[in-house]
Amino acid sequence: LKGVYTIGTTGSDYSTFESFVSDFNKNGVNGDVILNFNSDITLSQTTAILKPSSNPTNAKSRLIINGKGKKLVGNLKREMIFLNGVDHVVFKNLTFENQYSASSLMGVRFSNQADSNTIDSCIFNFSKLKTIATQEGGYVVFAHIDSAIAKAPNAFSNGIANTISNCIMQSTGGSPGPNYGILDQQNASGYSKSATNNSFLNNRITNFYSSGIYMRYVNGEQAIGNKISRSDASSSDGVDSIVKAIYLGEAYTFNRTIRVDNNEFYYLPYKGATTSSTSNLISKLYGVHAVNVVGDAANKWIVSLSGNSMHDLVYSSLFHGIFSEFGEVTDMNSNTIRNVNGVGGNAYGIYANYGSDVKMNRNRVSSCNFGSGGSKTIVIPIYALDVQSVSYTMNEIQNNFVDSNSTGGEFYGISSLWSGSWSVKNNRVLMNTSKGNSTGIVAACYFVYLQNLDFVGNLLARNYGDAETHGLYTINYNSGNNLNILQNTFYDRDDNNSSHISSLVWVDDDSNIDFIGNIVDGKGNSIVTGKRSEEHTSELQSPEAISYAVFCLKKK
Repeated sequence: LKGVYTIGTTGSDYSTFESFVSDFNKNGVNGDVILNFNSDITLSQTTAILKPSSNPTNAKSRLIINGKGKKLVGNLKREMIFLNGVDHVVFKNLTFENQYSASSLMGVRFSNQADSNTIDSCIFNFSKLKTIATQEGGYVVFAHIDSAIAKAPNAFSNGIANTISNCIMQSTGGSPGPNYGILDQQNASGYSKSATNNSFLNNRITNFYSSGIYMRYVNGEQAIGNKISRSDASSSDGVDSIVKAIYLGEAYTFNRTIRVDNNEFYYLPYKGATTSSTSNLISKLYGVHAVNVVGDAANKWIVSLSGNSMHDLVYSSLFHGIFSEFGEVTDMNSNTIRNVNGVGGNAYGIYANYGSDVKMNRNRVSSCNFGSGGSKTIVIPIYALDVQSVSYTMNEIQNNFVDSNSTGGEFYGISSLWSGSWSVKNNRVLMNTSKGNSTGIVAACYFVYLQNLDFVGNLLARNYGDAETHGLYTINYNSGNNLNILQNTFYDRDDNNSSHISSLVWVDDDSNIDFIGNIVDGKGNSIVTGKRSEEHTSELQSPEAISYAVFCLKKK
């Protein structure tokens, strides 16, 4: 085949999509082949586009399918189009409408090393989907078994260097959506040594049941600029108890940075949901969940989970905003979390759990109500747990804003525990509260058993817990480390609660300590720990330097 062909009801070269694909599979191409849609076309069965045995497509001889705004319509239990090992196929400006009513349906499936294909500016519409079952269905799916799409292959990739961009993926008319918006699973045994480099760019996913974008066993994948919501759903449309807007698991960087950047998550579980809603709330909600994602510091191929924003989210028992588990060489920068509301349970904003080498800079967590909570509820907007510094001299938590958040349990604005050396600079933790519970605690910054800590230029002010309020709270009984507390501002007014316990700087630490150039200003009726400067330093158990500090600690 060569040149331009048309498909439509009258006056076209082809009247069915199946007949055109049959010719392509048999004959291959000689130069670019363009198929233009002149009208909507009905698809009677799943159609597999194969890699022709002779004259296959390549970068200079592509198959370009231009929908020109028309529809390809089917009522198919599985996928509409199967890209079976074929390369360099382009779909653009075409609507894929699968009218099957159960959740096994798909739009396009990739497998058997279908490489370098593009789907751009298309619409996927599951207009009659009503019932849902686990581990089935998606708008775009990379899977080698159509009836078990969650099973990853062990000997080959489903497809590499493919691009899905500028598409709309929707399930309208009262629907739970498919399990996955986009499912990308690759070679479970070979992903660490071979790039897959698929890209999901600027898509809008407006309904799904479990995961907006799900990527596993991948290398160099990028999900950038996508908008993920359930804006098509309502309170009567089912949703999974565990929802992940983007999941990235078992991933490496081979020849380019892994990026989950500049995505927006909103209206989960649906537009208008509140904590008092009685139906179809999400129990455990994740914005980005990355597990065992490994960057390469030596070659500067990092893992970037940055620039994402999330708002208008509701959950009932657990929230993670940007969550990295066992990650290596990870940037978690410039993310925004606002207007997230929880019934209760623990909540974490930007969270690195185990692993090594992380930068958590320029994030903002603000105006969130993390639930009425209780004494066992823990909220930590910026959190690192047992993250080592291996390739980096110091991990970074810098230039973050944590402001105007509330809970009823324990609130720790910025916290790092158990491992690593840390540069914590120029952060602002302001006006966060834990009220309505006699055990409510707020600590603006809380650090336990780190190695070296530079705590410089931070502002901690106007935070309040009904039981206790603390500014900087650090504990470390290991000697030989350095703790530098320099040029920070600690400010507190305790709302005249005489039973309230507060401290502005609590240091119980055997490190070598410099406390220089800080402003410490506290006033109120509470039992104030450190209301005299010498009490502020009574827990320092190694030689310390204290100079140029301004202490304004007064009992009313």
